[in-house]
Amino acid sequence: MEKLKIAERKKIVIAEDDSTFAMLLKFRLDEEGFMTFIANDGTQALDLIKEVNPDIFISDIMLPQISGLEVLEQIKQNNSFTFPTLIISSAGQETMVMRAFELGANDFLSKPFSINELIIRIKKTLDINK
Repeated sequence: MEKLKIAERKKIVIAEDDSTFAMLLKFRLDEEGFMTFIANDGTQALDLIKEVNPDIFISDIMLPQISGLEVLEQIKQNNSFTFPTLIISSAGQETMVMRAFELGANDFLSKPFSINELIIRIKKTLDINK
């Protein structure tokens, strides 16, 4: 996969409370040419979203402070946010995943997942033809 050119760099906010996993995601996505911002909880995610205005938001459902679903609900209520959202979560949370789609999530990945698959889904969602 070809890396994005500097002028084309897309901003990604990721809400993930597993710091090791979050740093791995950041490393790989930055390596692909994205500008990646990490939030460790739902409150921090909302702050980063307001500050960065990302091209895509990726969130775990289970987060400290406020859940990924509550973050999605607040995003949906704020009509100025129009970016796509991708939910990542552990298996066995089907009810919460369905709720995420009701709140406007564009895609879902079940943990564990391939980071290469995540990159492909991000590029497809953002219509990056590389």
